Amino acid sequence: SGKTLLAALAQAHYGKSFTERSLPASLKYSTAAWMNAARAAIGAAVFVVDDFLITGNAAEDAKTMEKVEAIARAQHNGATRRGLSRDGSMAGGGAAPRSLLMITGEVLPRGHSLRTRLLVAEMHNRLAIDLTPHKALARSGVYAGTMAAFLVWLAPRLHEVQQGLPERVAKVIEGLRGNVKGDDRTLLLLAEIAVGTALFLEFATDAGLRTDVAAEVK
Repeated sequence: SGKTLLAALAQAHYGKSFTERSLPASLKYSTAAWMNAARAAIGAAVFVVDDFLITGNAAEDAKTMEKVEAIARAQHNGATRRGLSRDGSMAGGGAAPRSLLMITGEVLPRGHSLRTRLLVAEMHNRLAIDLTPHKALARSGVYAGTMAAFLVWLAPRLHEVQQGLPERVAKVIEGLRGNVKGDDRTLLLLAEIAVGTALFLEFATDAGLRTDVAAEVK
C-alpha cells in the first residue's frame, strides 16, 4: 500500500541514507529495550519501526505485542522499563525516549488503553500517486537539507516557541473538541501535529517557499 515508503520519506528528513529498505528498527529483529535506548539517544527526531505483523504463531505474536506495548507506553509516559538485575541492583531505566515514534504494520495493537496512546492512520488501498520523484529527492538529500534549514530557522526562536506551545496546543484542542471523535489523548496528539505543521509552514513562508496556506493553518 506504500505505508513503509511514506514512513521512509518521513525518516529521510533525518538522513538521506534512510530508505524503505534501511529504517532504524524492525519489530521482528529489534528488542524493545534497544529501540527505547536508541530513541533516547537520537533525541527529537522521527524513529520508524517497521514490520508490525501477526504471523499466527501464538508465542511470537505475544512477544511482538509486548514489544509494541513497551515502546508505545515509553513514548507516552516518558519512561523506560526498570527492574532489578540478578545481583539485586537497579537495572534498566536510563534516559526516556524523546523521538517521534512511527510504526508501520498490518494490524492494530490490542487493548483500548494502548490504542488511545497512538494516532492511527489506516491505508485501505495502495497510494494513487507516484512517489518515485519523492524518493529521488530524499536520496539526493533534499529532505534532510530542508530539515537542517528548518532547525537553523528554529534555533534563535526556540525559547519563544517552547513558551507558546501550551497555549497554541490548547487552542487547537478547543477547536477540535466537539468536531472530532476521540478522548483527550487523541485530541492532544492531533493538536500537537497541527501546531508542528503550522510551525513548519511558518518557516516555509519566511524562507519564501510557501505562501498560500501557511496563514490558514496557524
